[in-house]
Amino acid sequence: MTRIELNRLIWENWNVKHILDRHSLSKKDIEKAILDVRAHRYGYKGRVVLICKLKKRLISIIIDKKQTGQYYVVTARPADKKERKLVK
Repeated sequence: MTRIELNRLIWENWNVKHILDRHSLSKKDIEKAILDVRAHRYGYKGRVVLICKLKKRLISIIIDKKQTGQYYVVTARPADKKERKLVK
């Protein structure tokens, strides 16, 4: 697995509201889940999809690199079937 240096998440009101309203995940949920990354893959436009464990479920957190170690949180959602298969 490629190592990703993640020092800081970049938040805006838009992404916090979108993730909460659309996917029922809070900023706190994301920050907790990102500490338990089980797998990752590269997605659309070179973004990184982190498959993380949150309580008893797997969620996907999509981040976009802005600077070394700094990533903008694009969205987060329940992991889909393909992503869940990456975690065994």
